Amino acid sequence: MMKRKGTVYLIGAGPGDAGLITIRGLHCLHRSDAVIYDHLVPYQLLTELEPRVELIDAGKQSGKHTLSQDEINKLIVSFANAGKTVARLKGGDPLIFGRGGEEAMFLKENGIPYEIIPGITAAIAAGAYAGIPLTHRGLITQTLFVTAHEASEKDEPQVDWELLARLKTASIAGYMGVKTLPIVTSKLLDAGMNPETPAAVIRYAATPMQTCITGKLKNITDLSKQHGITPPALFIIGESVTLRSSIEWFENKPLSGRRIVVTRAAEQAGEFISKLSSLGAYVIGFPTIRIEFNFDNQKLEEILERSVDYQWLIFTSENGVKCFFRALMDAKADIRSFQNAKIAAVGSGTAKALQSHYMNADFIPSKFLTESLATELAQQYNIKDKHVLRIKGIPSPTTVEDILTENSASVDTLIVYETRQANPLPRVTDDLISNGADLITFTSSSTARNFVKIVGKETAQKLAVSSKILAIGPVTSKTLRDLGLPVHFEAETHTIEGMIEEINRIFV
Repeated sequence: MMKRKGTVYLIGAGPGDAGLITIRGLHCLHRSDAVIYDHLVPYQLLTELEPRVELIDAGKQSGKHTLSQDEINKLIVSFANAGKTVARLKGGDPLIFGRGGEEAMFLKENGIPYEIIPGITAAIAAGAYAGIPLTHRGLITQTLFVTAHEASEKDEPQVDWELLARLKTASIAGYMGVKTLPIVTSKLLDAGMNPETPAAVIRYAATPMQTCITGKLKNITDLSKQHGITPPALFIIGESVTLRSSIEWFENKPLSGRRIVVTRAAEQAGEFISKLSSLGAYVIGFPTIRIEFNFDNQKLEEILERSVDYQWLIFTSENGVKCFFRALMDAKADIRSFQNAKIAAVGSGTAKALQSHYMNADFIPSKFLTESLATELAQQYNIKDKHVLRIKGIPSPTTVEDILTENSASVDTLIVYETRQANPLPRVTDDLISNGADLITFTSSSTARNFVKIVGKETAQKLAVSSKILAIGPVTSKTLRDLGLPVHFEAETHTIEGMIEEINRIFV
């Protein structure tokens, strides 16, 4: 029996901002077995994928090609022929200077089922994020997308620059235009375009590193050189460039230009990254840990058999909450089994996770620390001879069990997850090591230990010289110092919200 071929999704990821991908594109991305991605794809989209997904870097950047187009075509087909669902993830839109049409034709020729999922093309995003409308009533009635590579000297240039120069109510958006900008402006000027025509060059569009330089057709090349504009960048020529001063909104956020590293597990980091990004930070998603659901079914059955005996359930992490309820569902049980138990949560984040399961914590310590939870619980409640169940992951310290046992409680533990080392994308690691960061954040001891394992102790110490380090709380701070790293800041409130407040105090 012939093996069924897999489907290929040619997905436009949009440029820069990971939030610009379509819902359909995100859905197909997450159902894929393999992702073949380009250089300008937002890496947050990749770090959020399950570990089972195979990631292949097919990056193309100025002067550097990881794989040739022919190699990419054959690679896509080989995965599909193996029965795998493939996401061919492209920056911007697949069919606008993205060579998606060529890939679709190759798939068609090889009998591979495929779907083209459009994305926001770079020029549209660049205009919107720079405050430059590509059309505007009474000013711009047409927009032309051109590839500036066609400006180079060829026997038969495909762009009619003389025609473009004569258009009066048009905006011209030029892709891949930094190196050829002098040729483009020269051709347009030679063809009679007004040298006073407004022009802009936008680098790293729709990212916190976005830079926009504005000028005139006659001097935009010189201005770009003066400001050190390098690829990736595109240009916009037209009268609507003058509207930028009235519409500009993106480049003046509180954390604009700040490079902030988030080492939290990818499946947990979304909210943290989203809040930092909304403040304008360039967030480097650098997951150092991953959470694996892991519990002993027999141990859970034993606990459920005596569930009515427990007076306290203790949760010391959001992961513990999520994985505990999943374990109950797998065992075809639910929280009603623990009908006589009160619930303790280590902090507001864990309490919020409980609320997502329609449970309220009966006790939260004044300081969001495991030691404070155990100590204050013993002080405020009579726990002598009480049966307590601590839900936890591995590895984790036995501080809670030790303190409660010293206060004559009977403590059982239920392990529901395991923390393992994650492997950030090599290109992200290279970027961090080469370019550093303004701030590196650590949300647990395990993120600190694994960070040092991933980059190496010497590199971690070098990064700590050029970058500031923020720890979520004293336990994480101690681990960092034990690893030989300084702690420049520590969140007053030991939560993600507390870290964001601290970041605002640092930079704003």
